[in-house]
Formats: sequence, C-alpha cells, structure tokens
Amino acid sequence: NDRFGFVGEDLKLYMYQELLESLLENEKISIFINNRLKITLKLDFDLVKKLDMEKLFVFTTRLNGKFNFEYKNDNLFISLNKVNLEKEYQLYLIELLNYIRDNKKENN
Repeated sequence: NDRFGFVGEDLKLYMYQELLESLLENEKISIFINNRLKITLKLDFDLVKKLDMEKLFVFTTRLNGKFNFEYKNDNLFISLNKVNLEKEYQLYLIELLNYIRDNKKENN
C-alpha cells in the first residue's frame, strides 16, 4: 500500500514479468520453453564460459531444488519446474539472472 493504493496481484505479476524480460535481454538469455509445467532458459556458449558452473549449480540448488541443468550443443539449458512453487516462478528466475549478472568472469 502506498499513496496510490494497494498493488494488486495482477500488477505484481506484470512487474515481475517485465523485470524478468529486461534481465533476460540484458544477459542475452532466451526462453527456450515456457508452458504451465516448466520454463527453460537457454544460455549460449559465450555466456556459459564466463560462469563457474559448480557455483551456479550450488546457487540454484539452494534457491530451489526444482532447477534442472542440461548441456547440449555448447548451450546450457536451465529449467525450473513450475509445479507447487512457494512463490511466483519469475522471482526465482530474477534471483538466478541477478546471480549470473553479478558472477560473470568478464575476461574470458
């Protein structure tokens, strides 16, 4: 609640989605699959080589145990099972993308 009134759930979801799309665009990460059961992000080789995969895996496991990793054709696919999450799936992905942004090794 602020001077303009309450922020409804629909508006919150819209804001989360807009933030998620902005972070995806900034990191050049694409949504590979998005359906009612899961969402899968595709990270290309240029980004993958700038990340410490072990630390990324540990971070996502601590964030939520429903993340899965698959490495195929020099791309990393990170999936999140959307079923029975404690909070909106966008919030998990926003935390993941912030981690990726903040933990890239730029000199690779």
